[in-house]
Amino acid sequence: MRPICLLACGVGSAALLLVGCSAASPAAMVVTGRIDLGPLCPVERVDSPCPVPPEAFAGVEAVATSGEAQVRAPVAGDGTFTLTLTDGSWEVTATAGMSCATVQVTTAAPIVIACDTGIR
Repeated sequence: MRPICLLACGVGSAALLLVGCSAASPAAMVVTGRIDLGPLCPVERVDSPCPVPPEAFAGVEAVATSGEAQVRAPVAGDGTFTLTLTDGSWEVTATAGMSCATVQVTTAAPIVIACDTGIR
């Protein structure tokens, strides 16, 4: 919804009164991504990876940080997520596995976050 601005002019004066006007909202970028979670089986081979069940992403979130600002988004059962961020530079990671890579984001390009489960 756009803010409503009212303009009032006094009779016989050049005074203007602006009521209900606010600064424009910061521009937003929508970042889509996918979590690459693995390995999921002991002794998993690159040519024969274990399938990732949807429950592997239960409770997992994508987390974007810029300065003190933080935005979180749930990860779907297929490992995908969508973050709506203000323009700027963000570090995005996930709350999955033992460790997840951090991806620098400055544009709305799709990203992939690699997360290591620690299974060997």
